[in-house]
Amino acid sequence: MDLLMKLLGLLIGLGFIALAGLFFFRGKKIITWVQKQKYHTTAEPRPSEILFSRVIGILLFLVGAYYTTIAVLSLIY
Repeated sequence: MDLLMKLLGLLIGLGFIALAGLFFFRGKKIITWVQKQKYHTTAEPRPSEILFSRVIGILLFLVGAYYTTIAVLSLIY
């Protein structure tokens, strides 16, 4: 059970890193998807929205790196 929880923590951390990559590198596509879901129409994303998407990507990467590091260290020791 202990090994399962450590591996689950590792997968969650890697999932956060993957999600961060989407927000950072494909922010424009994610913004248009959210606009389409919420408003049923799309517009060209403003530079501030793209910047905010990149900031979200960086924050998600930091969270993912934290969980991945903790999981790897717990597997080693």
